[in-house]
Amino acid sequence: MLYLNDLNFETVPALYKDRASYYSDSEADLSGASTVDSAGVAFLVMWAKNLPQRRLTLKNVPDKALALIRTFKVGELFNIEE
Repeated sequence: MLYLNDLNFETVPALYKDRASYYSDSEADLSGASTVDSAGVAFLVMWAKNLPQRRLTLKNVPDKALALIRTFKVGELFNIEE
């Protein structure tokens, strides 16, 4: 499981450059993420779509990220756990 910090417009480009190391894991803990914006959700969507099972497990997801996942209707790509 990977532990992630903020996922936003400013941090996602660096994560994207190192995406191969993330795409090999199927679980992410967002307990360290105080901000998750649409760029962060887009990164998580791309990550999920690159997994063999096309489903990413997310733990400790901030409320704003949950709202964006619902708004963008991409919830089928995630197993959301507390």
